[in-house]
Amino acid sequence: MARTAGHLGSAAAFSALFGVLFLLALAGPTLAQENTPSEADLANGRVVYEANCASCHRADGTGVRGTFPPVADNPNVADATYLESVIVEGLSGEIVVLGETYDSIMPGFAALDEQSVADLVAFVQMELNTPPAPPDDTDGGEEDTDGGEGDAGDEVDSGMDRLIADGRLVYEANCSACHQADGSGRSGSFPPLLDNPDIDDDEYLRQVITQGLQGEIEALGETYNSVMPGFSLLDDEQVTALIVYLQEGLGEPLPEPPPSSDPGGTAGTSLPSVAVLTYFIGFLIALVGIGVVVAPMVLAKGDGGTFTPVQSWLKSGAIVLYFILATVFIPSRVVESDALASPPSAWDDLISSDLWEIIRSLIGTGVWLVALLIGVWGVRRVQRNKVI
Repeated sequence: MARTAGHLGSAAAFSALFGVLFLLALAGPTLAQENTPSEADLANGRVVYEANCASCHRADGTGVRGTFPPVADNPNVADATYLESVIVEGLSGEIVVLGETYDSIMPGFAALDEQSVADLVAFVQMELNTPPAPPDDTDGGEEDTDGGEGDAGDEVDSGMDRLIADGRLVYEANCSACHQADGSGRSGSFPPLLDNPDIDDDEYLRQVITQGLQGEIEALGETYNSVMPGFSLLDDEQVTALIVYLQEGLGEPLPEPPPSSDPGGTAGTSLPSVAVLTYFIGFLIALVGIGVVVAPMVLAKGDGGTFTPVQSWLKSGAIVLYFILATVFIPSRVVESDALASPPSAWDDLISSDLWEIIRSLIGTGVWLVALLIGVWGVRRVQRNKVI
């Protein structure tokens, strides 16, 4: 019987060793492809950038001089680790970028998942910091037969796009806190700007922006009576850009990512399905082999209340591992999950961001307390059974 048990232990140990070696043998050829973003990854990175970064750093990454540093041609973005840290944790304090000093606060975007952060880093590094392609001269220098009208139209469109982009920056910095990012306002408190016919009056809009407004007004059939301060510090160019944005750009949807030309044959930042399956099989083999070897030692009852040194270490390690996973890792993942990133839409008007942070903390504390009680109960139970 002892010899049979020894053979079983050796076989299990060999299975665990084989599984680990199996994983290591596969790591090289597969992981070498992980760091090449696909077109779909870059497209998603562009959407994430437009939604979270372009309002300050501008759509082309040039930033706003003296206020928001550029990310285009910025040597700091070459460090992917630093860039990920700034995106997730934010940045404050004085920094120097391209010879100019900036001293402002950038909030962290901890709600972004790992894939979105990776796609955003790839987009900033590979798209915003890639020099434009030289003009195509294959036409042999032929003259423009339309007399330059097409170029003039392009210049007008480009100028309007720049005004809308500048106006969006002014809006995000001064107006969105009350009127909301999409211009929908808050019922009973701040009137909507989106679809508001008063926005079409340039002179009225300029007067309200620079001088403010107070008293009772009606917007889209609802009455509002509050005080809006004037923004007299805005210069004429900023006011004009803000008016253009309110009239032409407010409420415009973000661009959708273009369809990927790569249906899945090229590896991006995620592993191909065959590689994932192979890794899973190898990991499962190693896990089963380790479990067969370790589990009997961890669950073995003491002979007269004593254990071998190996058993003592394994039992202690199992207890420590449980409490790390159950009381640290799981509660933190629950609090940082997308499901708790913001209050349910039905309660959005009732729960402020500060109150929601308190609720998230209470949920995390509750998960931690339940895990702790289960762990204490489990330790006490195995102690009564003389397993520890």
